[in-house]
Amino acid sequence: MANVSKMNKAQLIEHGKTLGIKLDDGMVKKTMVQLIKNPPKAKAKPKAKIVGKPPTPQPIQMPKKVVEDKSIWQKVKDFFGV
Repeated sequence: MANVSKMNKAQLIEHGKTLGIKLDDGMVKKTMVQLIKNPPKAKAKPKAKIVGKPPTPQPIQMPKKVVEDKSIWQKVKDFFGV
């Protein structure tokens, strides 16, 4: 590890980039050195818990059409009363 306490701010920022630490020009040098020596730990994302299987969707039942056995000509005859 490089002697970070002897680096200037610009060198600390560049060294921080190589370590994956984002440092700002407005930070105090002492804070930069502390962050490089003791980098912050990444927060672990909570894993989703699977409680149970989702309910199986039921098929939609469509109402059945009533089909008459009469032909179209029989319907015409019935309509006109022939």
